[in-house]
Amino acid sequence: MDYFEDLVNQIDRKTWPVGLKISSLNVGAHGQIITPTVEELPEKWSELTYHVEVQMVVTKFFREGLVGAIVPSAIVLGEHKLILNPNHPDFQQTVQIGGVEPLNLDKRFNR
Repeated sequence: MDYFEDLVNQIDRKTWPVGLKISSLNVGAHGQIITPTVEELPEKWSELTYHVEVQMVVTKFFREGLVGAIVPSAIVLGEHKLILNPNHPDFQQTVQIGGVEPLNLDKRFNR
């Protein structure tokens, strides 16, 4: 949470984001989503600087026909990110968007 607060505090108040949305996804891709271990990721996967090798890992999964990959977050230890392949031929049947709701950031962030 400290990271999020620091990030929000860096936003210029004149350009405070409005109209943000959040939604849930229902993903029925059994066997089509991979969760690589940290050992399967490139050595530099968690560094702040961009490394093309990291992107290529997920690109390789998508080329193998996977709908998505669940990868560890480089920012929040213990968290994961779901990366989906919208170009997959079964994407629309596999990934259903749930409700879409406004994302209201707490006003205390906008000081």
